Order: sequence, then structure tokens, then C-alpha cells
Amino acid sequence: MPHLASLLRPSFGFGAALRPRRPLLPSRLRFALLVMLGAYPLVAVLQLIIGPWVSTWPGVMRPLPIVPFMVFGMVYGVIPSIHRFAGGWIARGSHEAS
Repeated sequence: MPHLASLLRPSFGFGAALRPRRPLLPSRLRFALLVMLGAYPLVAVLQLIIGPWVSTWPGVMRPLPIVPFMVFGMVYGVIPSIHRFAGGWIARGSHEAS
């Protein structure tokens, strides 16, 4: 007796067209590239603004006042903008791994 699944499978060659599509996963590479493109100008502007003020500080301490502004700018500015303006492009990135 044939298996139930084989009875329900179409036999006219269009099985691939009738199978449900696998959901798309966002492309991490595309998202990472856009985050880098957004982070660079943010860090550059912060360096221009805060850099002269901390120029006499030891090298390890110079990023200390920049990091909170950078994180705030990334979380509330750059990343939401990436999702708003390029979310569809990122989502079309790759198929689910099987």
C-alpha cells in the first residue's frame, strides 16, 4: 500500500512549484556592511567633537567619553535607520539553511 504522502504529492512534474517556500533569513553580511557604513561617520564626527577635549588623556582613556555617545547613536539612530530604509534589501539576503 502506498504511503499517504506519496498519494498527496502531485505526479505531473510541478511538485517544486507547489511546495511552500522556505522563509528568508536576513543577510548578516548586508546588515554588517550597512552598520559599518553608518558607524564610521558617527565615530568620525564624535572624534572631531570630543577628540580635542581628550587629546591630553592617556591613549586608553580617550575612547571613554566617546563610547556612550557612539552606542546611543547606533542603537537609537543608525540601526533603526538601516532597518527602516534597507530592511527589505537585508531581508532578501539568504534562504533558511536546511
